[in-house]
Amino acid sequence: MSEIPIKPGSEPLKGRQELFCQLMAQNNTSASDAYRKAGYKGKNVDMLSSRLWVKVRTKARIVYLKRKIELKTQKMVLYTREQAIRDYERGMRLAKKHGQIGAYCTAVAGKVELCGLSYQPAQNPADRPLMTREELLEALAELDGVSEQAKIIQIQVNKRVG
Repeated sequence: MSEIPIKPGSEPLKGRQELFCQLMAQNNTSASDAYRKAGYKGKNVDMLSSRLWVKVRTKARIVYLKRKIELKTQKMVLYTREQAIRDYERGMRLAKKHGQIGAYCTAVAGKVELCGLSYQPAQNPADRPLMTREELLEALAELDGVSEQAKIIQIQVNKRVG
C-alpha cells in the first residue's frame, strides 16, 4: 500500500493506520469495524479503536480524506448535470450530421432521462381497450390541436433555418 501523507508535505501514516483512516473517511463503518478491517487484533477492540480514532494525526488524516472525497463528489455532480447534457448535445449533432439516426435517437433518449423527463414506451395498440365514440372524437380533437401546434413550430424552424 502506498503511503499518502496526512496533508501534502507532512509525514505519512503507516499501513494499518492509513487503512483505518481510509475506512473511517468512507463513513460506512464504525471505528471498531474499521479497526478490525485494517488488520488490528486484540481483546478490547472498542477501546483500542477509540484510542486510534482520537489521535490528532489520525483525526487530521480522516478529515483530510473526507474532504478529498467531498471535492471529488462535487466534481462528479457538476459533470452529471451540466457536462453530460453538453456531451449528449454534441453526440446528437454528430449523429445527425453523419446520418446516424439510431445514435441520434439514443442520445436524445439519454438526454431526456438525464434531465428527469423519463418517458414510457408506447403500448401495443392490440393490448388497449376499445375507445367509445366520445373518447375517439375527443382524442381526434386533441390530435388536431397538436397538429396545428406542430405546423406553427415547423414554420418557425423553417424561418430560422432559412
